[in-house]
Amino acid sequence: MTTRGDVARWWPAASVLVGALVWYPAGWSVSSLGLPAVQLLHGDQVFFGSCAAALGASLVVTRWLPRAIVLVVASGLLWLAVTPLPDPVPHETAIVAGLLAAGQVLGFVAGTLLRRGPARLAFGLALLAASTTTERWLPVLLVAMLGCAGLHARRDVGRTVAAAVTAVGSLALWLALTLVHFAIGYGWGDVRRGSGYPTQPQAAARRVLEPARDFLHSAGDTLLGILLHQHVAALLAAVIVGATIAWVRWQPTSDAVADAA
Repeated sequence: MTTRGDVARWWPAASVLVGALVWYPAGWSVSSLGLPAVQLLHGDQVFFGSCAAALGASLVVTRWLPRAIVLVVASGLLWLAVTPLPDPVPHETAIVAGLLAAGQVLGFVAGTLLRRGPARLAFGLALLAASTTTERWLPVLLVAMLGCAGLHARRDVGRTVAAAVTAVGSLALWLALTLVHFAIGYGWGDVRRGSGYPTQPQAAARRVLEPARDFLHSAGDTLLGILLHQHVAALLAAVIVGATIAWVRWQPTSDAVADAA
């Protein structure tokens, strides 16, 4: 029979393979692989997808050096798999490569900080759900997120309250960062609507952030309602799973029952 010690011995090596398999689907849908994903026109998808991919792999791979190797190799292979177009705007290839690398670094740091413990893992999954560019796995991520929050509960009122706070906090983090994701995409879309590419970094940031801010002010509440309505079934399932796990954690263990007897 496989023991916990056996799993602890072989999982670090196995996690590298699992992390490599998780890296791409955590960030992007399979159908998005191709030239549009590496154009500056879709730079917001490059950044957020890269961040989600690195975060997903970092939550799985247990040691930091294999984690870094997985991210470097996976992102390098993706870059080689696509053929960057000649730069129609100055430094387009370099900027897209920078967005991809920045997403990898941010995802690596977030995954490293949030992978230990059910409470931090719940927030890591919330960040992953908000940053991924595909909604295919979103219901699974939401259920896993509140399931991890439920694992934080114990046969103790304080820990159970902390688990409930974790559940609410992770949901709030997912909603807030999803709004930011949509807003940045809206601001980036200002280029696609014909305003052209700015030539200075400051002008480029302003071209994205100003429409993003206006979007949050004018349509943030509407988008929040749409998100809640669109994912109500997944959210309900997540609440049920999280509450069930917390309830099971409250039940006395067999050892405690034997001691009481």
